[in-house]
This record gives sequence, C-alpha cells and structure tokens, in this order.
Amino acid sequence: LRMSSKDCLTHPWLSQRDENMSKTVLPTDELKKFIIRRKWQ
Repeated sequence: LRMSSKDCLTHPWLSQRDENMSKTVLPTDELKKFIIRRKWQ
C-alpha cells in the first residue's frame, strides 16, 4: 500500500535533522559527462 503524505513526512528518512545527515559532497562531474554523451546519441 502507498503511504499517506502525513506518513511520508513523519518517516525517519524525511524527518532527520541536518545534524544527523551526512555532509559529504558527491562528485557529479562523471554524471554530467554521461548525460551529455547520452543526449548526443
């Protein structure tokens, strides 16, 4: 069954505080290159 919007907003994944979340910056350069190559195919 699908969750209601209220259930979704109270889910632990969405209700975490910023302090608990990772501060890791994900590199997006390779993804950008892939997307550009894919558009030109």
